[in-house]
Amino acid sequence: VKETLEDLKNKLLAAGYDLLKKTVFTLGGVVPYLTPEAVDNLLHFIVSFSAPGSSVIFTYHHMEACSESFNQIAQQIAGLGEPFRFSLNPLHVEKFLSERGFTNVYNLNIDQIKEIYSPHITSILEPSYNVVTAEVRK
Repeated sequence: VKETLEDLKNKLLAAGYDLLKKTVFTLGGVVPYLTPEAVDNLLHFIVSFSAPGSSVIFTYHHMEACSESFNQIAQQIAGLGEPFRFSLNPLHVEKFLSERGFTNVYNLNIDQIKEIYSPHITSILEPSYNVVTAEVRK
């Protein structure tokens, strides 16, 4: 059974979600497995059913920049039924999100994450890994 965005909204409202309060949507490790259509629908949902100034945080891979070892792992994961379906080019992230109703877009690549948080995390994260945050436009 395919769940609609209206179904999701109703479930959230039933659980106490308030459309008028700022909300942070965290999608770490989710977006790469969604189809481009599903990503668009999810972002549309966030813009349509959350207060201005709400935020989204998600991780993604720039698949064209993946290492050979990561591509091998991605193929193994795909063999288990979970292929990567969505990728972004970091150069297009701000435009992509702006066109979908977001502003204040910040995209961090692994080198920036390392610089800000810890020099030791590069051994566990792929160079194609990015974290992006954006706010629902007011």
